[in-house]
Amino acid sequence: MNAPANPFDIQQDKTGVFPGIPNADYHAGEGLSSSALKLLLKSPLHYKHQYIDGNRTESTAAMLMGSLVHTMVLEPDELEHDYLIIDASTRTTKAYKEAAEFAGNRTPVLLTELDSAAEIANAVLAHPTAANLLRGSQNEHSVYWMERDGLLCKCRPDIWRPDIGVVADLKTTTDASPGDFAKQIANLGYHISAEWYLRGIEKATGTRPDTWAWVVVEKSAPFAVQIYEADSDMLAKAADKIDAALDLLAECQRTGHWPAYQDGIQKIYLPAWAA
Repeated sequence: MNAPANPFDIQQDKTGVFPGIPNADYHAGEGLSSSALKLLLKSPLHYKHQYIDGNRTESTAAMLMGSLVHTMVLEPDELEHDYLIIDASTRTTKAYKEAAEFAGNRTPVLLTELDSAAEIANAVLAHPTAANLLRGSQNEHSVYWMERDGLLCKCRPDIWRPDIGVVADLKTTTDASPGDFAKQIANLGYHISAEWYLRGIEKATGTRPDTWAWVVVEKSAPFAVQIYEADSDMLAKAADKIDAALDLLAECQRTGHWPAYQDGIQKIYLPAWAA
């Protein structure tokens, strides 16, 4: 995979469930993730560019807010370790730039961004069903397993309740309504990630969780929270896509050819909703 060595030395003969691996080390370490798998489905060339050639994408403001909320809800004790909170009006001020120079491995965050993230996180923590899921959850455990041909794979569930057979992912969004979030599932491949996690947990532990859920919270007032359960049909379709992606990866590794889209000229049509 040509990934940086994992400081926790997760080797191909050492699979299973590992608590305590820092988030940054998990992401930097070896193993095929659902994000990599979904990029491969876009095209092998995109996958190669990011995960083999090492051209990682830059974090956006939306990604930063999502990470902050995740930390506040799932790993609040890690907040000061992972982030440097800076009391400045913007990132362009002298105060911010001077403080950010001493961030080290921490991510610089404006105090106003922290306050916004806290409002979102508090909405999740105040939601009765979400709070019940979080109670006794194994948060941010790293799971490693083997797929075909000795391929090391990984996932890191946000919320995992082995006692009730539930795994859940925390999502921040602009619109948590059923119609809009269903579009997000399809467009962003959330169902593929869900099946990947369920598959990995089953391979690592011998038991497949019964239920996958999304805890979805809106990023603006009134910070509405909704919990959705993935249905079996979408997971079955995701399983087919995962198998196809693994076949594609094996073929690219065998041939050394990492194509983009189709060669030549391809006819294109309006989507069904616009026809």
